Amino acid sequence: MAEAPNTPRAGAFAPLREKVFAVLWVATIIGNIGTFVRDVASSWLVTDLSAAPAAVALIPAASPFPIFRLAIPAGVLSDILDRRKFLIAIQLILASASLCLLALSATGLQTVTSLVAFTFVGGIGAALMAPTWQAIVPELVTKGDVKGAIALNSLGINISRAIGPALGGVLLASFGAAVTYGVDVISYVFVVSALLWWRRKTEGEDALSERFFGAFRAGLRYARSSRDLHVVLVRAAVFFAFSSAVWALLPLVARNLLGGTAGFYGVPLGAGGAGAIGGALLMPPLRTPLGVGGPVLPAGPPAAPGGAAPPCPPPTGGPPAAASPPGPPGPPPR
Repeated sequence: MAEAPNTPRAGAFAPLREKVFAVLWVATIIGNIGTFVRDVASSWLVTDLSAAPAAVALIPAASPFPIFRLAIPAGVLSDILDRRKFLIAIQLILASASLCLLALSATGLQTVTSLVAFTFVGGIGAALMAPTWQAIVPELVTKGDVKGAIALNSLGINISRAIGPALGGVLLASFGAAVTYGVDVISYVFVVSALLWWRRKTEGEDALSERFFGAFRAGLRYARSSRDLHVVLVRAAVFFAFSSAVWALLPLVARNLLGGTAGFYGVPLGAGGAGAIGGALLMPPLRTPLGVGGPVLPAGPPAAPGGAAPPCPPPTGGPPAAASPPGPPGPPPR
């Protein structure tokens, strides 16, 4: 790629003019849709196997836990390994995990333990992939388009969040878990094919490159010394400590309290992705008057009233049911 100008080109979608970035961006959206389809299937299927809230909550807990443990090591591996080959290897591992879920569901051998175990494998893959996907962005676009490319990657994730859960719920309700996991497996074909098509420029040996443990210690030193990073981590910890409970128990809420099906369960998940897209569109104009972190505080109050709203059952098209005592409060929107 020719040396790039430092000034960004006009238009939010300017990075898509780079063919390699555009191909990998579309492939990543397809892959993330498959991942959300898989997660919906696993979260709903565990309610078939166990009614215990602790068992249901294990699925959303097993996925992000490896990210918490492996974030810094994953970043180090991204710096010392060939990023393209590393991503391909991770995609193949994740595809194998989804194939195992498909086989267990098709044969009726699926258990809570197997669901949690393969969801944990998926979390490991996500933890290893995230820093590498972010690190290859400057290789795919001009220097002036890096910020736009990062914004497009965030938009792509939210597009997947809006489509994947709803699609997963419909597939699960219509065709069963095996077909739903099969769609996830197919999504990996697109991602691996795009990575194989990409001819990444190989770099020579860098005399300044660090070994794994040296780079790992450097990352820890930076994390300890960066006050700005501490602020971000504290905010994220406080938010997710409370909001995670909503998503962890949402399958039970949708099934037991609201009497919904798998298709209905995908609707609130997809609504979260649609809301994230709306938030991404509102962020640029809000950042100017409020500053970089300013939009965080106003985002809280609109979500609070939803926590007190009573659960609303899915429409059935039949006559209204007899009056019954009000149920417990429904989950707040995110």
